[in-house]
Amino acid sequence: MNAVVIPMFNEEDNVVPLTERIEGVFAKNNIRCDIVLLNDGSRDKTLEKMREVSKRYDNVKIVSSDVNIGFGKIVKKGIRYCIDSGYDILIFMDGDLTHDPAEIPQFLRAMDGVDMVIGSRYVNGGGMKNVPLKRVLVSHLGNLFLKIFFRLPVKDATGGYRAVRTGVFKKIKLKEEGFVLQLEEVAEASKKGFVIREVPIVVSNRVYGTSKFNLSPRHILTYLTFSIKNRFR
Repeated sequence: MNAVVIPMFNEEDNVVPLTERIEGVFAKNNIRCDIVLLNDGSRDKTLEKMREVSKRYDNVKIVSSDVNIGFGKIVKKGIRYCIDSGYDILIFMDGDLTHDPAEIPQFLRAMDGVDMVIGSRYVNGGGMKNVPLKRVLVSHLGNLFLKIFFRLPVKDATGGYRAVRTGVFKKIKLKEEGFVLQLEEVAEASKKGFVIREVPIVVSNRVYGTSKFNLSPRHILTYLTFSIKNRFR
């Protein structure tokens, strides 16, 4: 059994439409898969909406934190839940409708013979739609730096739309707590010799709510610190 894992913080407007779209993709493609919704201590009606969809769909599971513990911690809590639940493949996607659920079948097909599939904005067929230019430039430059610095076998190491076998998480140790956790997953899996593949995706800008990704100097410093620390260890 596989699962789509979605971390959310204050996404009350996106829980229902995103879940409905995913369930539609499952039905259209005859996919048997659970949806694991991760509530990171949301202060709006996100958890209420999660409970609503879990009553409508018996394949929807909820992992919740009473307080906001941050992206990295809630994702690691979700990973632990999924390992304990016996899932094989975990498909991670953002909870803000910027990732198209129609790509889920592509991820599952691409997992044949590999350990991790990264949804890439920077391979042929991938891209970004209606995303602010500042974010596009920072993302391009950041991933170019990471590819050169880490010699990673992918062009898009920071994207959140990806599929990973739970066996990978049993072999690597994740220490980071912010969005840099996504880079750490790729870096550690590469070091362990796991096979990683990229597939093209198009990422759009969110419609409802506000972005949780912050391009502050502190955030950029976190990525640089992680890169330097791990490049020379």
